[in-house]
Amino acid sequence: MKLQALVSTPQLQKITIDDEAIVEKYGEEIDFYIYDRQDMDTYMSLATLGEDTSISTVAKVVSKIILTEDGNRILEDNQQLPMDMMLKVVEETVKHLGNSMTQTSNK
Repeated sequence: MKLQALVSTPQLQKITIDDEAIVEKYGEEIDFYIYDRQDMDTYMSLATLGEDTSISTVAKVVSKIILTEDGNRILEDNQQLPMDMMLKVVEETVKHLGNSMTQTSNK
């Protein structure tokens, strides 16, 4: 296989939070987007997170990669989500990025 066969432009991937407690509290499922591939800086930031890493550190990394359907950042510098929502966003983002680690196996 040639290396260029693995090259592609990152695509937005929709993530839906359909957790029962979140839907009950906010009245509907919550959608956001991430790219299916991340740049090296983001990848290394996520890869170096360890068991002793605080949730706030993880949230800082994740807040930079959660996007609107147009690919724009949802959270700017001084903006925050409600804590219950941020915890779910972090959980879902990490889960989806973990599943993307095998992204080259079918490209």
